[in-house]
Amino acid sequence: MDDQRSHIARPTGWFCIGTSDEVRSEPRPLHHFGVELVVYRGESGQVVVFDAYCAHMGAHLGIGGRVTGDDIICPYHGWRWDRGGEVVEIPYSSRLNRARQLKGWSVLEQDGLVFIWHDECGGEPAWEPPSFAELGAGGEQVMREDTVRMFPEMAVETAVDPAHVAFASATALGAPTIVGKDEYLGVTHHSVGGDATAPVVVECWGVGVSRMQNATPMGGTFFTLATPVDDERTVLRTIAVGATAAEVQRRWAQLDRDIAIWENQRWARTTTTDSEDDADWAIVAGWAESLYSAGEVGRR
Repeated sequence: MDDQRSHIARPTGWFCIGTSDEVRSEPRPLHHFGVELVVYRGESGQVVVFDAYCAHMGAHLGIGGRVTGDDIICPYHGWRWDRGGEVVEIPYSSRLNRARQLKGWSVLEQDGLVFIWHDECGGEPAWEPPSFAELGAGGEQVMREDTVRMFPEMAVETAVDPAHVAFASATALGAPTIVGKDEYLGVTHHSVGGDATAPVVVECWGVGVSRMQNATPMGGTFFTLATPVDDERTVLRTIAVGATAAEVQRRWAQLDRDIAIWENQRWARTTTTDSEDDADWAIVAGWAESLYSAGEVGRR
């Protein structure tokens, strides 16, 4: 990507790797953060994610591997690995090499979605996104999935742009109020004229999970789940909840236009504050950059 961002590593946080319905007992290959992964659901119902390659001789566990109980069995020599990543059976040997382990990822499953924790420096999960009542209410939901040549925070950065949000929500908006602390970012877009009702509120938990609540007549709540594939591409899952078919169609058309921009955008740091919008964008950009590690020492 023709880009000048100062990122040295990939972002820290929780990132969606699919819906609960997509994760079954059959191992499934995935690729995120530049790493080949395997995901499966064990007999206990727990979702397990490992680096994909068997610690014995490197066979891909997501291609031909099988699940027994909560364990995954390598398709090459039948080595059996438990959900903690330890070898528990070698069909042709009574000696178990405990030094060989699969690299596991921390998993969070809630609201019908599956997330993994990523920390380039190997840190344990430091926070969790909230459970979203809208996703568990059983109402009408529509999801689309796109793989886009973009950084995950580019979707978040649009949330601070009043002109863009006003266009997307078909509502005249004033200057936003922005609160950014640790993993949380909140952007409240106020009505023009100081109406006490905030028509559009965007909240982010890391750069991977965001929610836009729309109190305008257009209505609806929209979730954006951005998960890096590698250093250039991001899987973007967008979920519409409680929105009319016409509103979903309008939002999808806007998203198509955004994707065309993101895929061809050359990023340049804003070093001046020629407008209030520039200052607001700088706050969000600084918040997003704080979620990137300063080094490349392992991961998770």
